Amino acid sequence: MLTTAIFCLLVGGIQPMWLLSFLPIKGAGFWVGIILGGVTALILNRIRPRYASTVGKWRGFYDFLLRQMPPPD
Repeated sequence: MLTTAIFCLLVGGIQPMWLLSFLPIKGAGFWVGIILGGVTALILNRIRPRYASTVGKWRGFYDFLLRQMPPPD
């Protein structure tokens, strides 16, 4: 979700500068952001290691996420 939102914001910022003027549909920039964000998220989820086998920076990243999102009651 985060990568999709980031790409939507980036494409939304680029669109007024007429860099995406070749797109035939008026609201196509939104869909370009959704597709790029989804593809990026899919690739990141496929290359990241599982928690049990992580070391170094990935372990620190997972530990940070776990501290930010405690389990529900």
